[in-house]
Amino acid sequence: MDGQSDKYETTGPAQLGMQDPEGYSYTAPNPFAGLNSIDPNSFNPLGQTGGPDYLQYDTSGRGYTEKAFYNCGTMYLVGILGGGTYGFFEGLRTSPSNKFKIRLNTV
Repeated sequence: MDGQSDKYETTGPAQLGMQDPEGYSYTAPNPFAGLNSIDPNSFNPLGQTGGPDYLQYDTSGRGYTEKAFYNCGTMYLVGILGGGTYGFFEGLRTSPSNKFKIRLNTV
């Protein structure tokens, strides 16, 4: 910095007990002080209960809307595959020529 020293280098605002114009207190206590004393295993649910907890599973199966969406999607795919296969063979059958390239082009 072109030979000049910072005026807060030796006497910073924390040593003077000053406050920032935005309201930050330089002498406020550290909110993270004392975190070394927390045992991380206290947050582990497997360490407390001795085994995993399982969610309650509905044994009656899927709901009405889930079955409806699955069946609609399945029938949509079956329809696309069936219609595409039918169109392919119908295009080959009704082609105006017996040459394979022309027959394939009419599909």
